Amino acid sequence: LRPLYMPEEIDDAVKTLRGALVACIALYSIGIIADFLVLCACGLLFFVHSRPWTLFANILFLSAAALAFLALAAASAVLTGFAYQAHGVIQDKGSVASVDSEPGVAFVAITWTATGCMFVVTILAVVGVVVGRRKGQVKGEKYG
Repeated sequence: LRPLYMPEEIDDAVKTLRGALVACIALYSIGIIADFLVLCACGLLFFVHSRPWTLFANILFLSAAALAFLALAAASAVLTGFAYQAHGVIQDKGSVASVDSEPGVAFVAITWTATGCMFVVTILAVVGVVVGRRKGQVKGEKYG
């Protein structure tokens, strides 16, 4: 940004933001891979009926959902913090070069919505593992 005669503080903020974006890409990639594992575990739970495979699928479902939630939450927190920090620096120092910025409220809202959805999936995974699969009644058997 030297040819634009930007203040040094804005250059530092941009360099810091690049590092934060690389970390966010890594965290979002981990979250996406874990989401895929959640889908695979759901498929296993739908199609398998033997006890060892159901246990394996439940453990995979719970651990992948928790990993995805934590990765998305960390990425959203980093992104939100740096978006507002960069916005503040550019608003303070950017008047010299006639630069204005917006924090990207819509994108921040989308990232936190995805994190919230993954939190719901994690809670459902915990409930599914704790409650387990209920066996249906056997035909011809009377209760009571």
